[in-house]
Amino acid sequence: MNKREKTILDNLGLVYSAASKKSWPLDFNERVSIGCESLIKAIDTYDPNRGSSLSSHFYRHFHSDLIDANKRNHNPRNMVSFDAPLSRTDDSEEKFTLHDVVAADVKLPLDVVVSKETSKRLWTAVGGLPPKWKGILMMRYVDNGGMSQRDVARKIGKSKSWVLKEERRALCCCRRVMEC
Repeated sequence: MNKREKTILDNLGLVYSAASKKSWPLDFNERVSIGCESLIKAIDTYDPNRGSSLSSHFYRHFHSDLIDANKRNHNPRNMVSFDAPLSRTDDSEEKFTLHDVVAADVKLPLDVVVSKETSKRLWTAVGGLPPKWKGILMMRYVDNGGMSQRDVARKIGKSKSWVLKEERRALCCCRRVMEC
């Protein structure tokens, strides 16, 4: 067993610890898998002369890899719009949407989510947030049809990663309030 393999085995506890602490929409096994890949990358790129510990270097890789995995899992190209026109094989000028094709007695996801009760609970949850979190959520999802994280960051003079982190914290807080 060489030094690299020994270092990987010695630091697997770090992977399990990090995977159990992160509250991401990925399940624990996926986080462990990503953590193992991040650990290997961290060990391969670690330079002790730069002044940080291996664990700090690993956490930076792990956080970045989790964000990338989350983006891959929530790719908008995988989503279906009920209002987008369906392609037809004949030369008909008539445009159908998925909304036209779905039976009327089927409840669409939007109908379920946008109930008055859920809406009230959501506004209560957002209203109880600290002003900076409330402001970020309002800019991201309400004002002007929703702004991108980059636009919010520019507007408040912070980095996009800071906005991402604070938005995630605000949403976690709202989720906890809504689940009660």
